[in-house]
Amino acid sequence: MDIINMPDNSSQGFKCGKCGHMFTVKGKEGNCPVCGYHCNPHICTVVDTSDEEY
Repeated sequence: MDIINMPDNSSQGFKCGKCGHMFTVKGKEGNCPVCGYHCNPHICTVVDTSDEEY
């Protein structure tokens, strides 16, 4: 998935396909910090998240 014109205050993350936890990643894949499930764009839902702390 190519990201074009993403706002400065957002980053790409995943919704875990096993436990549903949403988390950000650096790169194109990563492990869920809650259950350890390995996510990539093919097996977990890609979500855009804000990195602003409201």
